Amino acid sequence: MPRLQRFRQQVEQSGLFAEQSSRFRIWFFSIVSIVAFAVIGALFFRLETGQRLSAWGFSLILSGAAGNFIDRVRFRHVIDYMDIYTGSLHWPTFNVADVAITVGGALILFEAIIDPEVAFLTRRRPARLSIEPDQQEE
Repeated sequence: MPRLQRFRQQVEQSGLFAEQSSRFRIWFFSIVSIVAFAVIGALFFRLETGQRLSAWGFSLILSGAAGNFIDRVRFRHVIDYMDIYTGSLHWPTFNVADVAITVGGALILFEAIIDPEVAFLTRRRPARLSIEPDQQEE
């Protein structure tokens, strides 16, 4: 059996909820993906003009999530094909969508480190609820 075919079968039979039925996994991960799209999309649209790295980060995360979602709908599983070894160390197998999600998250964190005044993660926002000084209890 060719290595790629053997590898694909191993991927299909492992992973989160591998013991669950294929139908359960498809529905579960589809719902999780849709909720993630909504949350990440809402966060993306809350970004301000100067938050460029966060905008790129959220765009990459949304793109990666969309890629994995399309794989899941089209093939009924995500196809991971990048397999990296160094000596006896083995990195978990991944795909381009996983790279986009990881780089996107790294960009958001990087912006928080290099420019905390502007960054999405660290920028202080005014409180939505406030008590007027004359309404405070003593």
